[in-house]
Amino acid sequence: MSSDEDFVRAFFQAQQQRQKSDADRVKELLGEDTVVFHNNKPAYALNSSLVLKQQLDVSELRALKSLHAEKLKYFDLMEQTDDPEKLKAYANEVKFIEFEMQKNWHFPQDESFHDWYRVPKCTCPKLDNQDRKGSRFKVIDPQCPIHGDGLAF
Repeated sequence: MSSDEDFVRAFFQAQQQRQKSDADRVKELLGEDTVVFHNNKPAYALNSSLVLKQQLDVSELRALKSLHAEKLKYFDLMEQTDDPEKLKAYANEVKFIEFEMQKNWHFPQDESFHDWYRVPKCTCPKLDNQDRKGSRFKVIDPQCPIHGDGLAF
């Protein structure tokens, strides 16, 4: 084999390596994919680029997948009830899970970055609260069975 052939082969192997997806890199590095399962079905995948950027280890990745699956279980429970006390209790569990997620992602534990307004049965405005994410301000629907106080303004 000529040195030109070796060069071309090495060039294409390097290019192929660069074209691997972040998901492939996570699987190769940690021996585990980023897919979260719920009810024995794939629900979604965690952000593989963020897994690499935050330099998560396999135990953190597994914990995150487990936490996401647990959060989905609470979402199911919330879908199955209209009892405001149960909804509030389940939402509180989701809040705890989101703190644990932040810890495993190596982020500061900051409630202002939680998606509290995306839990099932929450009637608080989604876009308004998305715009305020990371701030101390929230827009609460007073009639929300989870976050509201039932009082009209």
